[in-house]
Amino acid sequence: MPAFLRLALDENLHALNGVFSIARSIYCADQLKRGLAMDGKLVELEIRIAFQEEAIEQLGKLTHEQQQRLSRLEALCDRLTERYQELKSSLPAGTSVEQEKPPHY
Repeated sequence: MPAFLRLALDENLHALNGVFSIARSIYCADQLKRGLAMDGKLVELEIRIAFQEEAIEQLGKLTHEQQQRLSRLEALCDRLTERYQELKSSLPAGTSVEQEKPPHY
């Protein structure tokens, strides 16, 4: 092969190696950028999960407290119903609490 062709071929190969090096650098930078974006998304998801777990825990506690309060109110209602029945049965015969009109009528 003549020397001038070899020189031209070497220059073209050197230029192509430079282009490939630049392309490889761009590709690696893009992959790194995508990786960092994915890492950022993962961190964001982990933060969201942590907040959701905290919210679920708080809702569980609140539900438990409300259930206890509901149980106390049901027990109170039962006691009031029993007391009403006791008072109703202690009234003199012929007296009907349900049919009497209040004094303001």
